[in-house]
Amino acid sequence: AKRTAGLRRLALFLCLACVVPRASAMTPLRIAGSSTVYPVAMEWGRQMASAYNLTIEGGGSSTGARRVCAPREDPTHVDIGDMSRDWKSKEAVRLDDGYTLECKSS
Repeated sequence: AKRTAGLRRLALFLCLACVVPRASAMTPLRIAGSSTVYPVAMEWGRQMASAYNLTIEGGGSSTGARRVCAPREDPTHVDIGDMSRDWKSKEAVRLDDGYTLECKSS
């Protein structure tokens, strides 16, 4: 069950990464987070290198959550914060639709 949940999160990560809009051939895209997801993100990065100017970093799931929730003008902000776990209640609140998450102020 734990492995299945992890695979679902990984699949969601990959789906979300595919819907990031492409403004140009070399759109900057910053990803950081889970060390578990890092190898998958790196492989995805190799596959998408011609479409994006990628920066992919590890740091752990908490790092991914914190950095994706950082304000866009913050130099630590990332476009995708990957996680190999669900959000903690101190990081975000799930909205009424059951899917959308809103970052909590830090």
